[in-house]
Amino acid sequence: MNKTAVGIYIVLVLVPSLPLSLTWRRVLTRRDTFASSSTITVKLPMLVTTVSCCCFFLSLLLPLALGRAYSNRRFVTIWINLGLNLLMVALSLRGKNEFRVPLAIAAGAVALIWLYAWAMSAAV
Repeated sequence: MNKTAVGIYIVLVLVPSLPLSLTWRRVLTRRDTFASSSTITVKLPMLVTTVSCCCFFLSLLLPLALGRAYSNRRFVTIWINLGLNLLMVALSLRGKNEFRVPLAIAAGAVALIWLYAWAMSAAV
């Protein structure tokens, strides 16, 4: 892997991590916020985006976690994560809560990461 690819991966890791960690911090510092927040517009997008981001981090550390290069498993994993994160952008923007903008930014950034992962996996 060359220096440009390493730099791109570092940026891809930092971009969604910042708004996601800020949203988790804001939710967890308020006692009643997570318990009283909507399941569809806050909890589900936050959990799915976090799991998807962790799945991407795992794929950086263990490339075979997504599957072998050019395998169906790899492409299905990438497309499922991409689709889920685009759905989470829509769900988080639908709610009327204070977390919707940073959560939508984080989910959108993770969707872009999976789009980049698809582009790198599809390149011959």
